[in-house]
Amino acid sequence: KIRLAEGNALMLAESNHDQGARVFLVRPVGSSRNQSSFVVAEINPGYLWGDVETFPYQTDFCFFHGSAAVLFCSNPLPASTLKQLRSRLDNESAGSLTWHDNENHIASYWALFLHAEFAAADWTIMATMPESEAFGALAAFKNSFLPIIGVSILVACLLGATQIRRTLVPLEKLIAGTRRVAAKQFGEPVVVDRND
Repeated sequence: KIRLAEGNALMLAESNHDQGARVFLVRPVGSSRNQSSFVVAEINPGYLWGDVETFPYQTDFCFFHGSAAVLFCSNPLPASTLKQLRSRLDNESAGSLTWHDNENHIASYWALFLHAEFAAADWTIMATMPESEAFGALAAFKNSFLPIIGVSILVACLLGATQIRRTLVPLEKLIAGTRRVAAKQFGEPVVVDRND
């Protein structure tokens, strides 16, 4: 009431498992500080949560109010995961967790601080996806990484050998010519086709 008396907005969330969550925004009407008139508006769930069809592939989102009361979940979470999340939210405002439900899942969650603006309990937003989908690109990269490294090393060795050979062949000709001069054989010239 104090917040409303000061002319500030208030947000209320009501979690109902059967019908989904309802979120209300309460705002005082008028300019007087001692007003008793308020506008109460229910926020359209489609506006808050968005269209599930537009979420990234294989990614689900859940929104929680306060101590992990479910406001919205695009794909229901197992009870054990909710219990694990509730125990973590007591100590941290962001983190990650994993669980197994037919396949391994990973999730990342973070708090949306609403108290300062709306005097409401923090909301927690959680993004989840199957572990195989999250790390699928990494697995494909790991499978191609070693062959690519092997081919790169082979190409580097071949280029290195070619460059060394280009340097050593003229040196071998100079060494052979030096030996002929030392043996006083001046009839054969030393031919080197390099400009250095």
